[in-house]
Amino acid sequence: MNTLSVQKGFTIVELVIVIVIAGILAVGSVQFVGQATQGYSDAADRQQLATIGWIASEKMTRELRNALPNSVRLSAAETCIEFVPVIGGSHYKTLPTSATPRTITAIASGFSTAPSNTRVAVYPTEVSAVYGLSTPGPVSSTISTLIPASSEDTITLSSDFDFLSESPERRFYFTQDPITYCFTGNRLNRYSDYGFSGSKGAPQIIVDKIQSGTFNVLPASLTRNAVVAMHFVLTGGAIHTVDQEVQIRNVP
Repeated sequence: MNTLSVQKGFTIVELVIVIVIAGILAVGSVQFVGQATQGYSDAADRQQLATIGWIASEKMTRELRNALPNSVRLSAAETCIEFVPVIGGSHYKTLPTSATPRTITAIASGFSTAPSNTRVAVYPTEVSAVYGLSTPGPVSSTISTLIPASSEDTITLSSDFDFLSESPERRFYFTQDPITYCFTGNRLNRYSDYGFSGSKGAPQIIVDKIQSGTFNVLPASLTRNAVVAMHFVLTGGAIHTVDQEVQIRNVP
């Protein structure tokens, strides 16, 4: 009696079904891995923009907090903000007179010498007067010498000067040349060392991923100081928006 041999294996239909299922699983796996990779990349882009935005806003905030009272001003389009930085201060005893038209005596300020381009500001109440550098005015000519003593500084200005008015608290500030931040194209630029001339020269680029940006100044009220609000949007693989407020001293 002949015995029929039975051959085991896959039919063509079974092989096609296996290939189709394997293909579906492969496509799904590739899409899953691709989406996970894209998600990681997007998160990294957002984190990078958030870090850049924090650094930029923190840099502006630290400088604006030391702005001379009533020295903050905006451009017409509100894309630039300018202010006069304060590097120190104290209380004066005497201001220039006809007998000593360049001399200020003050309670010791802690400075051993005056940095270059340093000026004295007394009772600045108007923005236009701050930048006018006229005499009489609130911002003096540059300091020629500062001679410290145990309890009193003698400050000599580089030219005769008459302050517009005295401070009720006999307060004065040491100031330096103005600083400007501008949103220009895709950049946040910082301008310095241009004096009070208005011609700003080449900028220092702070950020080059700006989509848009503006500044706003909220005047002081009875319950708070003046506030500078900055708003800017960063792009670069993602979008990140920065909104920051800085309180500005308004006691001249």
